[in-house]
Amino acid sequence: MNPAKAAPAGSVQHVPPHVFEAAHARYRIRPALPSDESRLRRMLEEAAPDDIRLRFFRHVRLFPHAFVEPLTRMDDRRNFAFVAVKGGRGGPIVGSAMLVADAAGRDAEFALFVAHAETGQRLGTHLLDCLVREARGHGIATVHGLILADNDNMIDLVRRFGFTIACDLEERGCMRAVLRLAGNGAAGRNDLGQRGAPVADPC
Repeated sequence: MNPAKAAPAGSVQHVPPHVFEAAHARYRIRPALPSDESRLRRMLEEAAPDDIRLRFFRHVRLFPHAFVEPLTRMDDRRNFAFVAVKGGRGGPIVGSAMLVADAAGRDAEFALFVAHAETGQRLGTHLLDCLVREARGHGIATVHGLILADNDNMIDLVRRFGFTIACDLEERGCMRAVLRLAGNGAAGRNDLGQRGAPVADPC
């Protein structure tokens, strides 16, 4: 997903801020804020070049405002974005998750990024679960995403989550993952239902 395709910002959410306790780390999961831009840029600047390629489908070296700002957008209809903050308030952002719905609000594209140092903590799984719950709350029937064919970790994640995966007919070298949400006008498998402990305020 290209961040520049996101629509105007807002604030409504169905997944509240919460703490996700992993085996060796503690993360605060909350909606993204405009003030997160500098920390999101730092996360991307510190990432390995190939991790950036797997997320954005190309090598990126510079991350200007126009590139990072869409990752902070959250509104009540089309854009849903979450960040994972490691440790306490003001800690580094180590994960980003976004969902952009179509104009009808029935189909949405997802994208995830987790810092390499945090792999193995099930953080990506939890962020994807947050996106699916947010989609369900807004009546979205289908969640889909494009994944580079050599992104084995993401393909394994969505497959375990219940997405169907097939070669994309329009984007060469990409796989299309689709999850139909039961109860939202589409027959399909439920999300994992993972939840963290609620917290009252964002980082």
